[in-house]
Amino acid sequence: MAKFLVLIISLTFYCPIPLESVIIWNNYQRIFPHLNETSCTKNKENMKNVVLQYLNTTNKIAQQRGSLITQSIEHVRRLKDELTKSKLINQQLIAEQQTKNIDLERSMREAFAEKDAQIRNLTTKARVTQAELEQTKTEKKNLEDNLKRLRIQTKNSDDKIILLESKLRTFEQNITEHQENLKICKQNISETVNRSALNEERVKLDTKVDKVKNNCTHPGHLNVISLPNQETFQVPCTVVGSNNQVWIIVERRLDHKISFNRRWEEYAQGFGNFSTEFFIGLQKLHLMTSSQPHELLIRLDNGQRIKSASYSHFRIGNETEGYALKSLGKYAGDAGDGLGESLNQKFSTFDVDNDLIDGVNCAKDSNGGWWETGCSKSSNLVLWNNFLDSVHSVEMLIRPANSDHN
Repeated sequence: MAKFLVLIISLTFYCPIPLESVIIWNNYQRIFPHLNETSCTKNKENMKNVVLQYLNTTNKIAQQRGSLITQSIEHVRRLKDELTKSKLINQQLIAEQQTKNIDLERSMREAFAEKDAQIRNLTTKARVTQAELEQTKTEKKNLEDNLKRLRIQTKNSDDKIILLESKLRTFEQNITEHQENLKICKQNISETVNRSALNEERVKLDTKVDKVKNNCTHPGHLNVISLPNQETFQVPCTVVGSNNQVWIIVERRLDHKISFNRRWEEYAQGFGNFSTEFFIGLQKLHLMTSSQPHELLIRLDNGQRIKSASYSHFRIGNETEGYALKSLGKYAGDAGDGLGESLNQKFSTFDVDNDLIDGVNCAKDSNGGWWETGCSKSSNLVLWNNFLDSVHSVEMLIRPANSDHN
């Protein structure tokens, strides 16, 4: 650019061009075709104007360049400010996003933990439900088995009811016949027997009653019981208490070597050994207690003390009545009233279920016959009024009320 200015000034003021400018001139001649040696001499004033115009143009270009540089610097500064702001905003956004990510991660972990806990709970519930289902299936099967047994028992009971109804009709017919015969006998007696003969018969009957009261004449031994119009039978007797009361032993349980889980017929006739464990029989017990009032005594011995329960008027019905517990009288003793709830209840065995609970055989469950109501607190002297001490021996005894051995 400097060499170009020298060329212009030379052309303007001196016209002759230095040698070193000749080369430049040749190079720039095609830029300024109007410049030549002739024009140098002709019009220097025009060249000045050209130079001034060029200088003005150059100055403008320089000013524009400076303005552009200033604008560029300002633009760069603004870009830097914007970039700084953008970095700050980006950093803030990144920090906020990181915080959100941390919160989101924590929330997701908590949600996953909660879902895991729910899954574990559901798994546990499923297992419990499965176990309950298995238990329900087992209970259902047991109920079905019990239902089958109950149907069989019901069928057997129906057969027995039919048989008993047949026996009852036969008994009713016999009773009717006996009543007719009794009327005839009474008429015959009234016609043929005088007052003295009747008195003699009354004395004989009183004598028989006295024999019934005093049949236990040899305590500790077998004694013969004689009842009106009945065959005699033997019973064991014993003395109880300091006042030497004589009692008939109707049941004894010692070491449980003899099973008391017996059929109805065995309980009716009696079983066991008088010297160890036995039951005298419901039929004999009915005959004795129905012939006259009897007292009942229950004795329970645990090896350290004896507890007792007594009843003032003990009586049971006949077989047609299911050997029901007809009367007990007043209770006394320290063992508790274990029979009171069985009053008027029929006797039960494992094959004749007369208890009051449907679908349950209390006699079978307690392994012995008794006047069961609802698997009560007393059962065949094994359990008496919930008396849970270890019982070594138990006895069931009776004696005529108002006995001479009081």
